[in-house]
Amino acid sequence: MNYYYCFVCKRIFRSQSNICLNCGRGAARAQRQLHKSTPAVDTYRIYVAGKLVGNQRVEKKVG
Repeated sequence: MNYYYCFVCKRIFRSQSNICLNCGRGAARAQRQLHKSTPAVDTYRIYVAGKLVGNQRVEKKVG
């Protein structure tokens, strides 16, 4: 499974296909790199073709 970024929805998703799960349009292949990590939240930077397109904040589950 790969990460894809939809420029229409401005969402990142993980799938085997590049069709957006939200709007049904094609999406670009993306890379996700960990930027900052705290005990409660991870922050990732999203890159498409080597250019920064956004950030993703992921809350960690406790316990």
